[in-house]
Amino acid sequence: MEYYKDQVLDYQDLAAKYSDGTVISKAVYLQDVWQLADSVKAVGSLRQDWNSYAGSKLSPALSLEYQPSEKVLYTLAYTEYFAPPKQLQIFSPDYGDEALKPEEGRVYEAGLTYVPDESSSLKINVFHRDAADVIAVDISLPKYLRRYANIAHEKATGFTVSASKLFSEKWRSLVAYTQTKVDTERKNSSPVSTMIPHGELLLDLMYEYDKYSVLLQGRGVFDQANGRGENRFANNNYWVWNASLNYKLQKNTRLYVKVNNIFNQFYSNWDNESGGFLGFDEWYAEPGRNYQIGINYSF
Repeated sequence: MEYYKDQVLDYQDLAAKYSDGTVISKAVYLQDVWQLADSVKAVGSLRQDWNSYAGSKLSPALSLEYQPSEKVLYTLAYTEYFAPPKQLQIFSPDYGDEALKPEEGRVYEAGLTYVPDESSSLKINVFHRDAADVIAVDISLPKYLRRYANIAHEKATGFTVSASKLFSEKWRSLVAYTQTKVDTERKNSSPVSTMIPHGELLLDLMYEYDKYSVLLQGRGVFDQANGRGENRFANNNYWVWNASLNYKLQKNTRLYVKVNNIFNQFYSNWDNESGGFLGFDEWYAEPGRNYQIGINYSF
């Protein structure tokens, strides 16, 4: 069971100001697992949501796993979801609308995991998301009438391929690539910002020896705007590299040093396209090169 009271006492930005906004969300979640055969397992769930502004929704989910051998695992999954509007979308005096409907959708997935030996694995996942009543600012209206609205039916289809390899007791690596194509059936001419890049490549190289561990991580993004125009983000294609060094002081304590965005890449993950409201390119840029040092203690 879940109960959330989301309350903002005072909010202000360049376009909106409101006080004492409160949203209450409640949910009951039930899940069960069925071992249908030695090699077949099913997991089913039901989730009932109640939202003080968006209403209620019963969302089922079902997954099937088939493992014919220790090396191969097949999966199928179906999920329904319910995403109520956010606080700002409801209460903003300039853009908000208390009558907004929640985004609702269905997700279909199929996967394959192949483990040829103890040192390597390969995973493939294919997915399709079908969403109704996607929320965004309706810019087809005159500027003084624009507000958040349920403006689109959105479909996203893609796949993820990942491979891991243990070269020795000290060295291991991970490579993962995700490609997503987002299509939006728009009412009028309102664009919906997806914030999902068309392609994303992750590279991890890890080294462990005695009390030391080192991680070098790279993230490459290809078409950050997902076909919606290269001018929506600070960079549409870029690489960001991070590195970290850990030293185990004691069993539960480790010292770490991190260098994030090693090459000081200028990029943004957030599309703030607002039709020139501020009169200049509007980026929420991510941090440039930065350093961290700290201690983690687990208990």
